[in-house]
Amino acid sequence: MRLRTSLRSKFFLYTIAAVLLPLAVYFVIDATLTQSVRIREQAQELKSLAQSVAQVVSQPLPRQTKQTIVASLSKAAHDAEIFVVDRHSTVIISNKVERIGKPWREKEIETVLRGQSPFQWNIMQHDEQAVLDVTIPLRGEHGQIRGAVHLARDLENVEHAIAAKRLYHSVFVIVTALLVGLFVSILSYHLVAKRLLALVSEIQTIEGVPPPAEPAQRGDEIDRLYSILM
Repeated sequence: MRLRTSLRSKFFLYTIAAVLLPLAVYFVIDATLTQSVRIREQAQELKSLAQSVAQVVSQPLPRQTKQTIVASLSKAAHDAEIFVVDRHSTVIISNKVERIGKPWREKEIETVLRGQSPFQWNIMQHDEQAVLDVTIPLRGEHGQIRGAVHLARDLENVEHAIAAKRLYHSVFVIVTALLVGLFVSILSYHLVAKRLLALVSEIQTIEGVPPPAEPAQRGDEIDRLYSILM
């Protein structure tokens, strides 16, 4: 004995299944194969922050003012470490005051200081902590390299940011799929099921067939039409 299921309900369920199954596969692939892409996106975000730091440092402001602004930028960027080094790779400005006046040497910094690349990023270790760091050149009035801006963000914070973006994207796609399924269900009801119901009613009137005694236990609109015609 089959329970009655309308065409509208079937269209809704089939549409949701057709949308959600490929999405499930997509999310699995996205979680496993695109992690490096997400990290590159985070590196680009840090690069934008580094460019803001370079603009501040290039202004004719007292060093203490620059230091204060850099500390504020660090807090706004989830406590990213910010180093500004001179041509000799000595830290001259940083939100980590204890690093000022000390050398900070990394291959990426040396590459930028030599003018071999305008942007470097990598996964590194800072004080035995895995970080995503980026480096851009600090240029003078005439474009000459006079130092570098080096930013580092805790890799755990980077992964949290990636997970938050993925969750937001997943919720958006799932809600969209549900709305599409609902729209198709309503549309199918008005274009197909409603007309079939009218046809069933008309045939029953013409043939003098009484309405089914137990409609709740019958199939969908097509099943009802089939039972009348047969």
